Amino acid sequence: MKLSLFLAISLPFLCAAGAEAQSSKAQPAPLSGGSARRFRILVNGGFNTASRSFGTVTSFVQFLEEGSSSRNYDGSSGFVFELGAIYSLTPAIGVLGSFELFSGDNDAVFEKTVPHPLLFNHDRSVRGDLAGMSYDERALHVDVVYTVERPLFTIDFFGGPTFFFTDTELITDIGTRSVYPFDDIELGTTSSGKFTENPVGFNAGAALTYRLTPVFGVSFQGRFSRATVNLEQGGESLDFDDGGFRIGAGIRLAF
Repeated sequence: MKLSLFLAISLPFLCAAGAEAQSSKAQPAPLSGGSARRFRILVNGGFNTASRSFGTVTSFVQFLEEGSSSRNYDGSSGFVFELGAIYSLTPAIGVLGSFELFSGDNDAVFEKTVPHPLLFNHDRSVRGDLAGMSYDERALHVDVVYTVERPLFTIDFFGGPTFFFTDTELITDIGTRSVYPFDDIELGTTSSGKFTENPVGFNAGAALTYRLTPVFGVSFQGRFSRATVNLEQGGESLDFDDGGFRIGAGIRLAF
């Protein structure tokens, strides 16, 4: 899966490099300052194509019987902003550092089953949903870059570790109320809280930059990143993958 995604990212850029190489055989042209400029600033806006889906079931003892509570979350895709820089150690090899910001929402569906206070094996259940729960993700990419220079284009292949910083809003309590004879139960106050986790993962991708001038260019980029978030709540573990496949465009400034 990871290999196929990387190949899907890389193939268009390899084709562009091959076409550019064929066209330059007849009329070789000097580089327009790309390889001579060791420092490049990148600013990207992109779209996160990945979604999140995770949940958990917890149990508790009430009225000498066991009850349960289930919570399931579905997250949306959204806009990604990236700011970073590339420093060329040689004309072909460099290092890249960039910081990525992403904010999305999680929609929750929950159910709570509560034992009857007077009768055994007479559980009562309540269901509900809670939309727009926040999810914030920051990612620091530290990559090795392989650069292919052409008269008009620069192609960068990159990969390395990614340090994620996540804040996830989760349901912490599902309140219920019931009155005598306690045969029915109603939904009470539902509370939530934010949980922080900072996993370490990886990323790989490629970018194609068209140089309008020796200093300024426009770029198209694809990147796949991944890490597993592990949240502990009430003695239970909630696991889901952050990152995902992100495509976007931006500008490059070379100095």
